Amino acid sequence: NYEKELKKIIQSTDDFRIFRKIDNVIWRDWDPLDLNTRWFRYEYLGYIPQIFNLVKNNETTDQIAQYLINLENKQFDLYPKSLNELLIIAEKMKD
Repeated sequence: NYEKELKKIIQSTDDFRIFRKIDNVIWRDWDPLDLNTRWFRYEYLGYIPQIFNLVKNNETTDQIAQYLINLENKQFDLYPKSLNELLIIAEKMKD
């Protein structure tokens, strides 16, 4: 199912570049479950399509940060990072 979703969103080399950037930022900078020390990179892949769509549709960094807050709070049942931290992460995804 995830592979089908990726085939829908990645239509060009620029799309692939955006996907890789988001994947790397999620892994290195966001990583709310602290998985990058255990090599479970695939755990976050299912969240990339929504983030990709936010970036591709030129949504604001605040909207992307709010999406990450919702994931941390509702999906992972964690106390989210600060909005300022998530805004920095969102900006890296958009650059």
